[in-house]
Amino acid sequence: MSNGTIITVPNHIRNLIPSRIIVQYHQFCNETCPNTFKPLSKSILYEILDGCSASTRKSLQGLDYFSADGSTAFDNLINIANELLTIGVSDTVVRQLKNDLQLSRNYLKNDYKLHIHDGSTIPDHCSSFSLSDPHEKEWQQPCDHHHNDECEYCTLLENSFLLLSSLVKNSTNNCSPDKKKRLLHRIAHNIELIHDWKSHQLRTVNQEKARSEILENLDSKSVFIQIDWSMKFLAKEYRESQRQWFAKRGLSWHICYAIKLHSSASFSTTTKEKKFEHRTFAHIFDQCIQNGQTVTSIIRDVFIRIKSTNPEIEYAFLRADNAGCFHGSEFLLAVKALYEETGIFIKRIDFSDPQSGKSCCDRMAAVIKCNIRRYIDEKHNVTNSKEFIEAARET
Repeated sequence: MSNGTIITVPNHIRNLIPSRIIVQYHQFCNETCPNTFKPLSKSILYEILDGCSASTRKSLQGLDYFSADGSTAFDNLINIANELLTIGVSDTVVRQLKNDLQLSRNYLKNDYKLHIHDGSTIPDHCSSFSLSDPHEKEWQQPCDHHHNDECEYCTLLENSFLLLSSLVKNSTNNCSPDKKKRLLHRIAHNIELIHDWKSHQLRTVNQEKARSEILENLDSKSVFIQIDWSMKFLAKEYRESQRQWFAKRGLSWHICYAIKLHSSASFSTTTKEKKFEHRTFAHIFDQCIQNGQTVTSIIRDVFIRIKSTNPEIEYAFLRADNAGCFHGSEFLLAVKALYEETGIFIKRIDFSDPQSGKSCCDRMAAVIKCNIRRYIDEKHNVTNSKEFIEAARET
């Protein structure tokens, strides 16, 4: 900065072009403080983005299948729109339809999750209304407001689907009944994938609220722990022959990321901002089965270690993905036994929506693997759990 202050900018992955980031920044400023804050100009923001340039990513791997299938479904619908030219639909209508589909894709990808909250009067944006079962009263949550408003982009999405289907149904030129049937089936299938993507984002936002609520209400006697199995680590040597490189068996390893209230923040009454302490527990196995019994043993060890260093901890809140070993009876029924052995009672267990469980566990696993690669480059081998621990301690 001009006064000599250094601001560290994290290396985030950008899925937006600079102009879109600037538009969202201005929209955020107008919504949060329209009269009290003047945002930076576009030229300065472009200079900031140019100075903090992100790495170019040409392809994406490891996406959750909802996002991958939903984005691919939009591509398929755009291709179907191009095929409408061969059955007599005007070029103007096709161009407008493709533009509407692209706008809808950008909205689902970037803005939809930001508009979801409990008090929304738009049905698709109200999480309580959208996630309530229309038939079972036990799975319904009443709202204290009406849902009589519409979202411009949600309406545009549904209208684009209706228009695309009607153009195929009403076509008469060069479109046999069999071809029309195939096109309608492809359209219906891709529309279903897009609706699944939209529902997935809604559930993801709702599940993230549980994490925020726990951290907001976390006290000095409680700890919040996120747990996850990392991808198996393939044994590596500093120099490997082809015979050693082929047919490797991975080492299972588990990450527990614990968050507790900082000791100084427990007695602070002058600020609403909480300070947290973080600690990572990694368990590596030469051979194990990733089931409920293994998870119970890991949690027991973590609780004992936490209790030994922080005897004031009495309660734990756990958050995991939807792996069967976390929500199976073997682990859930062990809550009482864990409390009797460790003195820490599990008050709550939350689960993320399937395919949206990326969290601090994955980030810490990436840090550990990066340091292990550096450790191997220093002429060391990592072929078993003991060598893995030696390398990880360098983190």
